Amino acid sequence: MVPLVAKCLPERPQWAVPVNQPAGRTEASPVVPRLLAGLVATALLVTGIIALASTITAAPDGRGLVVRCGSAFAPDDSQANLFAKARELDAELTGNRPELGGPGAIYAWACDDAIGMRRLWAWPLAGIGALGLVAAVAVRRRRSAE
Repeated sequence: MVPLVAKCLPERPQWAVPVNQPAGRTEASPVVPRLLAGLVATALLVTGIIALASTITAAPDGRGLVVRCGSAFAPDDSQANLFAKARELDAELTGNRPELGGPGAIYAWACDDAIGMRRLWAWPLAGIGALGLVAAVAVRRRRSAE
């Protein structure tokens, strides 16, 4: 007796049956897992590269001031230096006591920290994606001796 579900399902297309496999044997095709692994690896690689190339910002103090620090590929501390000079000038004019490392050092530290944190997770993400992509492309199906 054939179940009702089996009657409703279409026959397996001829192109889905591997050449070396008998028609009655059902074995999963290795193409689908490799394709899925390749797509996931490509997504990881692209996400890592986009994260490394996108602009990084830092908010060193609690006053809502945001400093652009460039990207992980090309750090740019010109805005941090500009804010540091402005803070040093403010400290000289108002007579405020300078902080540890100079009044403007907090901006450079914040940029270095933000760039370091981005590199900390984006480089491994891109590396895992690249290795996964190479593995998905290079690994061949093992043939069993029958």
